[in-house]
Amino acid sequence: MPAGPAPSEAEIAAWYKANVSRYIVPEQRVLRYALFGREQVQATPSEAEIQAFYEQNKAAYAAREARTFSQAILPDQKAAQAFVAKAQGPAGFAGAAAQAGFAPKDTTLGELTHDVFAKKASKAVADAAFALPAGGISAPIKADLGWYVVKVDSVRSVAARPLAAVHAEIVDALTRQKAEEGVAELVTTVEDAISNGSSFDEIVRAQKLAVVLTPPLTNAGAAPEQPDYHAPPEVAALLKSAFQLSPDDDPTVEAVKPNERYALLGVAKIVAAAPAPLAKVREQVVRDLLADRAAKKAKAVADAIVAKVKDGATLAAAVA
Repeated sequence: MPAGPAPSEAEIAAWYKANVSRYIVPEQRVLRYALFGREQVQATPSEAEIQAFYEQNKAAYAAREARTFSQAILPDQKAAQAFVAKAQGPAGFAGAAAQAGFAPKDTTLGELTHDVFAKKASKAVADAAFALPAGGISAPIKADLGWYVVKVDSVRSVAARPLAAVHAEIVDALTRQKAEEGVAELVTTVEDAISNGSSFDEIVRAQKLAVVLTPPLTNAGAAPEQPDYHAPPEVAALLKSAFQLSPDDDPTVEAVKPNERYALLGVAKIVAAAPAPLAKVREQVVRDLLADRAAKKAKAVADAIVAKVKDGATLAAAVA
């Protein structure tokens, strides 16, 4: 429907006043925050630390045997003994397992070390399994889940790895460990400072942090005063907490990326929800006013069609 001539300033003002609730800008908050985390932490391990780590974990780098297993867990000893008899016969382990109702995914364990197998089953099961030769099938072994029958599918020797071969691997592991420990210690230091009454500014100075001040933001991260504003990625992690704080509250520590990056967060200002000034939303008001005009004209036409149909006209004639 045609909306008619452009509205006058008086019509625009009257429409705005009558529909002002359409133009409410929600509450906004100015966030004040300072990021800290791994960039403040010295995480590079020394050669002494690398050597010590290697010595403490020498068993993991020593020569070892890795075996590939299949297993079946039976409910009682008699069933387990019957399974062993079949597995050692022409049917083999796979045939016995199929006859007992096991699918291949139920029996296949893949390659395991002794320690891993012991954790999955029990030490007794792992000891028996690693005492067998390649292709060997164990006697029934009692464990928590039932009676185990284990077959050694293959045996592979894993050579020892000297420090030089695992140096880079250890550096990576220690760097992650030291970084996480350092960040955790830094978070504790900042939280303790807050608990002891230090202000946002005092903590920032003590930790030499850079402060970021956002424009007024809604709880969705929009900046009504700056439509082109693009919030940094960390702001999304801070908004929920920011809208629970007031400018008089103590700052808080918020996780931006757990174990890596955190923010000291405060609220600098709260802008209460209020209608946007007409001057700022005038174009939108005009669009809404014209759309309302057109809708009312459409409603009048629809009502006229209904009236004609009620008076006996066909719908096609009334529409025409």
